[in-house]
Amino acid sequence: KLLITGRRNQAIIMADLDTMAFSRDKSGVKPDTQHILVVDDEEAITSLVESFLKSSGYRVTTYSSGEEALSGLRLNPGNFNLVITDYNMPKISGIQLAAEIGNLKSEIPVILMSGDSYFLLKEDVAALGFKGCIAKPFSLDNLVDAVRKVLAGGNYF
Repeated sequence: KLLITGRRNQAIIMADLDTMAFSRDKSGVKPDTQHILVVDDEEAITSLVESFLKSSGYRVTTYSSGEEALSGLRLNPGNFNLVITDYNMPKISGIQLAAEIGNLKSEIPVILMSGDSYFLLKEDVAALGFKGCIAKPFSLDNLVDAVRKVLAGGNYF
């Protein structure tokens, strides 16, 4: 078993990567053709999300800050099909990052991860332009379900 505890928001994510059963994607989106950018300043969470998504067949790039993510996106904004970002990060928050992404490539969907549950009102998150929101702690099933729905053109709130 793997236990990850976030420092700031006390997010806890548990997973047994060896025994997870992955359900088939019925959305028609092939995971191996999708490249996901994951941004979180807590590297343990970023690493676990990367493992989850790679285990489900997605290509994943991670950054530990909004600044790094913006640099990577500016070099090749068409390289990613989806961005998953933490809400509470130093210097550039997830909300600021999403706004900058909109300036670079407005059609790329962004999912917000947050341990700040008071912030996760569907109307607020949608009004900010996010296509989905995942509350920490979350399960692999929740993460993959959110990714599948948003990549298929839907929302996940």
